[in-house]
Amino acid sequence: MQSRADQSHPLFGGALSAVLPHSAKDTSELREIPDNQEVFVHEHTDQSLIVELVEYQSQVENEDAARYHFEDIAGSNKALEPDAFEVTSSFPDSSSAASAETHRQPWTVQDFQRLLQTLTLHNPGLFG
Repeated sequence: MQSRADQSHPLFGGALSAVLPHSAKDTSELREIPDNQEVFVHEHTDQSLIVELVEYQSQVENEDAARYHFEDIAGSNKALEPDAFEVTSSFPDSSSAASAETHRQPWTVQDFQRLLQTLTLHNPGLFG
């Protein structure tokens, strides 16, 4: 029998699914979320996780796609001038998740990697 932590969660009406990090709360239960996003928040920290469907850009090399879309969103929101920022991340040590208070612990990079590794497309023809 699978534990809740191992269960795949449907995304975008079941078109995709993935195993979410512990303590992930679906933000759509709290407020309206755009149709191209799935947003989750950690129930005990200020962390959030956004899964967003973006349009394929044939002029952008695959290795540049994440930066392209990040800069596009930042520019659309008038956040910063293009190329005027550095994308960095900080995750706590994964060994902290072994404590008795696991679900109160922040998400780690391993939690995000697990989501990505379990992301499954159930209907390949859906997106064209």
